[in-house]
Amino acid sequence: MAIVCLALAALLAGLTGCLAMINSLAVKEYNQATSSLQTNLKQADRPDADLTGLRAAQEQTDAQFDQVDRFKTLLLPSTRTALERNRDLSRKLSALLEREEARQEGADTGGSETHGKDGNGTGTGRGGQADGGKGEHGRSQEEKQKLEDLLSQNSQGERGKAGGESKDPGGRQVDRTVKPW
Repeated sequence: MAIVCLALAALLAGLTGCLAMINSLAVKEYNQATSSLQTNLKQADRPDADLTGLRAAQEQTDAQFDQVDRFKTLLLPSTRTALERNRDLSRKLSALLEREEARQEGADTGGSETHGKDGNGTGTGRGGQADGGKGEHGRSQEEKQKLEDLLSQNSQGERGKAGGESKDPGGRQVDRTVKPW
């Protein structure tokens, strides 16, 4: 009887250790993906952003979130919630970058008048004045607003819940490890 109890206790300890290791590795990957997402959001906000390079970096970030998502059922609930929120935000940024890159490529190829549907199901026009009123650096006001919304969502979601960058009392940038628990 004592041997059975000890064997069960050892089995339970081993399973707990495996789950802790999986969570630790998932949190590490999540932190890297979140850091990449924050960097990509900052780069996307720049008017001179390289959309092709940024889109490639964002594809890698999406892949990192997808990799962590495979272990979603084994993760702690707070980690799972933070993962889902940032994964969705990352996908929104990817879709926005794809639309922006397609719009710029359309403008570079002669700017003929075409109408299609974007990812939200709304029509867009390219070329001439049909693009919805481009602002400075070729971005439409709608695209700028979507990018600003993504930036504010990310900063609101990271405050107090998962760490991120902050300023110390001296006003210097301090990078804190993102910990969703």
